Amino acid sequence: MAGVLVAGGSHAAVAAVMALRTAGYPGPIRLISAEDLPPYHRPPLSKEAITAERPSSTTPLRPASYYTSHEIELTLGRTVCAIDRVGKSVELSDRTRLPYDQLILALGARARELPASVCDPDTVPTLRTHRDYLTFMDRLATAQSLIVIGAGLIGLEIAAGAVRRGIATTVIDTADRVMIRTALSPVSDHVKRHHERSGLSFRLNTQIHSVSRKDGSYKVSLASGEMLCADVVLAAIGSRPEDHLAHRAGLSTGDGVLASATGQTDDPAIFALGDCAAWFDPALGRHVRREAIQPAQDQARVVASMIVGLPQPTPAVPRAWSHQSALRIQMAGEPSAAARSIHHPRPDGGLIALGLSGDQIVAAQAVNVPNVFNALADLVGQPEAAAEAVLSSAEPRVPA
Repeated sequence: MAGVLVAGGSHAAVAAVMALRTAGYPGPIRLISAEDLPPYHRPPLSKEAITAERPSSTTPLRPASYYTSHEIELTLGRTVCAIDRVGKSVELSDRTRLPYDQLILALGARARELPASVCDPDTVPTLRTHRDYLTFMDRLATAQSLIVIGAGLIGLEIAAGAVRRGIATTVIDTADRVMIRTALSPVSDHVKRHHERSGLSFRLNTQIHSVSRKDGSYKVSLASGEMLCADVVLAAIGSRPEDHLAHRAGLSTGDGVLASATGQTDDPAIFALGDCAAWFDPALGRHVRREAIQPAQDQARVVASMIVGLPQPTPAVPRAWSHQSALRIQMAGEPSAAARSIHHPRPDGGLIALGLSGDQIVAAQAVNVPNVFNALADLVGQPEAAAEAVLSSAEPRVPA
């Protein structure tokens, strides 16, 4: 029995090996990661860690004893370079060949870089790994000003943390609102107002002409002709799925490794999950790549059930979250499916927002209202009228 190989050191990879053992998989399991460190928590790199006074060490997703006690072999500092689908084996970067019965691709994603037309390669750093974090924190230690390119979740988490450190911070984005891919419009507006009151500056609906670095400082030239200067610039403009390995192996890709609603690729022995994968969503009728911890855990349970031969778990509503200074933002559902939204300002300064398609709730989001979020998330897929009981303590609704 060759067992299961898991390629990647992501949260999804660890969730996969855990789900396999929980489901009772009896065979060998090996996790292969390109990093020398055991798999670690990545979200804190842009959340809690950015406000730390000194670079913190990584926090392992599981202690070393977990892998030992569950007979999971870790292969660190090596990558899977090629897949032999006919022979059901992989080749590693050290030319080692390993057989598999099933292969799980959980390779994560890499940070998207600014195009060459804007700046030379490596001019503007990104934040994805612990090494990226250490380099960025070294630069930030003596900085008085920061420009963050990208007003998504990671960009705002970094910017909010920098403002708390007393660093003058500006966020630039081509979109006309913050968190445009993940947040409903009322949540975007609420979050932006909070950050502006905290001292964060925004340049939205703004194109960047060029970024240059000289004598340790940056100049960012905007298409409008405005020139911004800063001690540090960071690009937080999204990610690209690590799907090259799958593509070279002849598997279908398109913003990630294309997989069925149960994680299977074109090859029934190969599965894909996490940030590198785009699963088919029957409700939306298309493939969707979800970059969050909870969907990765849900996908891992689905894949483990497929491999072991157990009944499929009930499909879960995708959830994500973000900590931005004093803001705790919680999201459920698919905001891109919403044709309209309603929002409920709370007396305590929090906010509840629901995204609707027709009469159906397709997304639920909350800012600083954690005590009702689980009930809100349960509304996804329900008719609008079902929300009344949960929202009864909120202020009168305001059409978006």
